Amino acid sequence: MSKLFIGHTRFSVHQYKSGSFKATRQGDAGLFTEEEYTAWLYDEARLGPRTEIFIEESLPQLAASADVCDVVHIVHYSSSLPQKYQDILRQAAEKYPFLHLNEAPGLVAPSAPNKKVLNTVLRGRLPEDGVFGIYRLDDDDVLPINFFERMNPYLVEEHVGWRISFPESLTAIRTRSEYILPWRRYFPKAAAGLLSIHQKTAEGTFLGMHDSSLSKGHMKLDTAYPTVLDSREPGFFQARHVSQDSTLGDGASPFFGELIPSAAKKEPVSVELLDEYFPFVSRRIRRDLAQRSDVLELDGATALGPDAEVTVNLQSDHAQLLLAEISGEDLPSPTVSVELTVARDEGLSDTSVKTYLEAAGLHRVGPDLYRGSLTFGRHSEYGHLVLETPDGSTVTSVRFSSTDPLELKSLRSYRLA
Repeated sequence: MSKLFIGHTRFSVHQYKSGSFKATRQGDAGLFTEEEYTAWLYDEARLGPRTEIFIEESLPQLAASADVCDVVHIVHYSSSLPQKYQDILRQAAEKYPFLHLNEAPGLVAPSAPNKKVLNTVLRGRLPEDGVFGIYRLDDDDVLPINFFERMNPYLVEEHVGWRISFPESLTAIRTRSEYILPWRRYFPKAAAGLLSIHQKTAEGTFLGMHDSSLSKGHMKLDTAYPTVLDSREPGFFQARHVSQDSTLGDGASPFFGELIPSAAKKEPVSVELLDEYFPFVSRRIRRDLAQRSDVLELDGATALGPDAEVTVNLQSDHAQLLLAEISGEDLPSPTVSVELTVARDEGLSDTSVKTYLEAAGLHRVGPDLYRGSLTFGRHSEYGHLVLETPDGSTVTSVRFSSTDPLELKSLRSYRLA
């Protein structure tokens, strides 16, 4: 009999005051009232990207990997989930027979389904030795197409109670319906794809289940269970996107402005690696950003230097990535300063704008004037500048300058959100 893997996904389960997420962990501290939490949880801007990732990327990857074993993937959701998304889940279950939908009456534990749900999906499927694995998968993470093949050797009776983690991962920044700037990341004991090995005895007891008194959270699971870290191949893909729970804080903050400059400096992931492990993600990776961008007209001189600057009028109120093509002296990383002029609505305080832009590495140098610099990636001829401001504010112009004799050959804009 094939080895049995049970997937565990909480699809935006309504869990106000749960301790599992930032949005719920601070409920008593006033981050969200229950009404605000519900509105945030089911906001189209949050659910849309997650649903697209889960249905169009994650599930096809699982289907491509599931021919070497027996798979049941449980998707938990709440009755309050908007009907549109319940219908999408049901359509997916018709397409993928390994999906099992569970309308959860209350909280759902992060590590595994409850025993009632487990017994339901195990009926008629349990191997003779009673051994099975439970793997975790958030609705915005993706597993490689050889995931089950690589996990199969670990799923034996001698390993009951063990946890298996594939720490080597790939990640990229999601911009609307595509990804940019993919890079590698080492993340041991991440929840994505984390496998726990269990056994159901003849008496109906489940062995190896999580005991919250022994370990708090997946990052400390090795203090309670034997844990294998296998980083020989990529173990999951993580989408970095605006609506992630991890991006929540006490106030508005620049998602793209904080993430893109560091991502641009990392060694990019090869097309071949993404195609091999994550083909349903790879087709959405955009490497030709310049070709996918809008050309911005440059009026007048484009020379930069001690006595030359270039100013571009924009009127930008949405997040975008400017791609500046710079030529001149043979410098490994030319230094180009930028100054942004920002206009704000009367209801938005100057302090709010300052705090927001400083978090993105820009410093105020005058009234409504902020200074930063272009970021040059390892293998890009373009300098990057993220334009991202809080709601109620607009970048009206960008001025480019340099102490080196350079030229701003072209300027392009790639919309981020």
